[in-house]
Amino acid sequence: MNSTFPKYSLPTSINERAKDILVLGLAKHEMILNVSNFPTEGGQSNVDIRHISHTAGGSGMNVAVAASRLGGQSALITSIGTGVYAQTVRNELLQSGVDTTFVKQIEGTEGSILIILTQPDGDWTVMQSNEKSLKITSEQIPDCLVLSQYKIMHIDAYVYTSKDHRKIVESAITQARKANCIISIDTSVPITQYEPEYVLELFSKCDIIFLNDDEASNLNKIDIHQKPIETLQNLSADLVILKQGESGSTIISKHNYGNAPAFQVKIKDTIGAGDNYAGVMLQKLCNRYSLYEASLWGSAAGSLACLGYGSLSYRYTEQDIQKIISTLKNTNGTK
Repeated sequence: MNSTFPKYSLPTSINERAKDILVLGLAKHEMILNVSNFPTEGGQSNVDIRHISHTAGGSGMNVAVAASRLGGQSALITSIGTGVYAQTVRNELLQSGVDTTFVKQIEGTEGSILIILTQPDGDWTVMQSNEKSLKITSEQIPDCLVLSQYKIMHIDAYVYTSKDHRKIVESAITQARKANCIISIDTSVPITQYEPEYVLELFSKCDIIFLNDDEASNLNKIDIHQKPIETLQNLSADLVILKQGESGSTIISKHNYGNAPAFQVKIKDTIGAGDNYAGVMLQKLCNRYSLYEASLWGSAAGSLACLGYGSLSYRYTEQDIQKIISTLKNTNGTK
């Protein structure tokens, strides 16, 4: 096992494609409540709300928006309602320049909402209302001719968390493979805890995997605390991105691995940090950045996202990312 930072780039034939990232995922309204403390179970207690904000979110949406805000050609496959919650989502997609060709609006529903309680230390807990009528259908998955215009298809974990969407997810992966897209996938703590075998089955069909320490620990056959790098190298993917919060991230290929640092910022909350990381890292790979540079950009984006409440409220720019990366390079030199 080599600790030299791995090399990776998209194949030349894929780099020539006109569009960057097609995301299959969820899009929701976020109501962020920054609170003095989390409510206790039962009884009567008062919790002070220090800040309230309304933004758009959802893991798939966050990835598409993060890529598009930095100039990427991204699109989102999702279903939203027509009410007030859906309007927040639609407005953000349009403002950020995400292609909405594959977004289906379903009449008669407000949309889905996440009510997220956050604390000053960055911790958070979620209450959610998922509108059952907002299902992604097979008709929304483009054919191979359309898919072949995109470099990467990215799968949001919270789509396949729902058993109603699994056939759609599997069909999308099959279609993307036929179109020779690079397939990336994220996962979540709940599904890795309760259905690790299914997650590993999906992972075996993908090229780039994003997960965090807790998710890696939950997957059977992966003893992350004993041999974290070796066990993740046993997955069939070309790249595994292990997101480790304040410790940065570890980028793992079959034979090498390396670390990308986190950047110190004044955190409001950490909601969506991992999604911003993934969206920007993938977008920079599409722009032919080296794997190390792409991971630095992703790490910087994930850190900067923590400056705002919720997933997408802090609208960082390329200049913001370049500035924060330059502080690292001025200290440690370039890689």
